[in-house]
Amino acid sequence: MMAAIWAKEQNLNDAILLNADGNIADATIANVFMVKDGFIKTPPLSDAAVAGVMRRHLLNQLNHLGYEVRETSIAPAELLQASEIFLTNAIYGIRWVKQLENVQFTSLLTAKIFKEIT
Repeated sequence: MMAAIWAKEQNLNDAILLNADGNIADATIANVFMVKDGFIKTPPLSDAAVAGVMRRHLLNQLNHLGYEVRETSIAPAELLQASEIFLTNAIYGIRWVKQLENVQFTSLLTAKIFKEIT
């Protein structure tokens, strides 16, 4: 809750949350996915990621559609090296992240996935 308040005070749409090990856990109201080197990564539940309904649905759909998905720890520096980042939750579905810090991201695969699962 404090992170969401902080994000709003900073005029940000969301904030990335880290776990006790300093790895990505989630965003304030969504699960985090990144695209890098042709595959999709998301933090595992063991990294304090929330077991979101949309996360579970998307993981099933991505596997069914033949995408390579890895549930693995993601360091903040690695997230900034992604070609794409998107967030998921049951209310908003899939949301593309345009920018994190000073890094801009594309949305080519994110848009394709959105079309394929909706």
